[in-house]
Amino acid sequence: MGNLVGNYLTRQSSLHRLSPAFVRNCTAPGVYLGGGGLRFRVMANGSRAWVMRIAIRGVSRDISLGPLAAVSLAQARETASGIRRAVTEGRDPVDERRAARKPPEPVAVVEIIDDRPTFEGCWRTHRQVKERQLSNGKHRDQWESTLRTYVLPQIGNRPIADIRPSKIIDLLKPIWTTKEETALRVLQRIDAIFVSAIDRSAWLPTIATPSVRFVRFSAKQMTEGVARHMIDGVSVTVTSAARTVVDCFRYRGKVGMDVALEGLREGLRGRHFTADDLWHIATTLRAWTVMRPYVEALVSDGR
Repeated sequence: MGNLVGNYLTRQSSLHRLSPAFVRNCTAPGVYLGGGGLRFRVMANGSRAWVMRIAIRGVSRDISLGPLAAVSLAQARETASGIRRAVTEGRDPVDERRAARKPPEPVAVVEIIDDRPTFEGCWRTHRQVKERQLSNGKHRDQWESTLRTYVLPQIGNRPIADIRPSKIIDLLKPIWTTKEETALRVLQRIDAIFVSAIDRSAWLPTIATPSVRFVRFSAKQMTEGVARHMIDGVSVTVTSAARTVVDCFRYRGKVGMDVALEGLREGLRGRHFTADDLWHIATTLRAWTVMRPYVEALVSDGR
């Protein structure tokens, strides 16, 4: 006789039907039973994922355990065992997962256009224009060599928005009295680079209360999946459901992967967006590599 585990009559020997070698090498589309409700799904597009099927109060439910790329056979078995135990004890593992998720601490996010250009990055942009203005090769070499010698080693990798006048004074002090003419030229060249960078950077405002975290986005990131709505006569920027889920994956270290996965699952289930919507936005925001296995696993589940 077998053991009744969460509405599944199984033999202990049948709980480990799949071998690591089989899982690793299997590419033929289909659903492969791992025993005790655990299923290994291989889709025609090549995606492979784990699914746990349970029955609670006579209703069958599939629980996504994640793609093979992120969840090994041993991990899938361990998770499946915990789910079977919960069902046997009369608990709902889906509800428990949701209850275990703590809402992220509210954080005000202020999006500022641009990607924190460095002084060297602004210098390279300015140099492309300046070189066309300097017809004399010797002057071009002097213009570049003075900056490479006295400036770039000290502030080249710093965001230009963070460089204060005191730092410029410090880097000029060693040559201000010994090489006065060179120091003046270096100062002029630094000033020219700052002027050329005004439209490419933004100063961070100082806000003591409430706690504010600033995030800098490129111009394209500021508009992809973003719309403006009038609320009480005020124009407000609002991200779409798909963009919100993509941002959850981008900042999963802050909001938690559980929150990102729940948003993805509920969005697909409620048809608030399609996989194509996610692909378009995630590709633009460079998040598709992280999202792809989870999206494919949920789409293959039909949810």
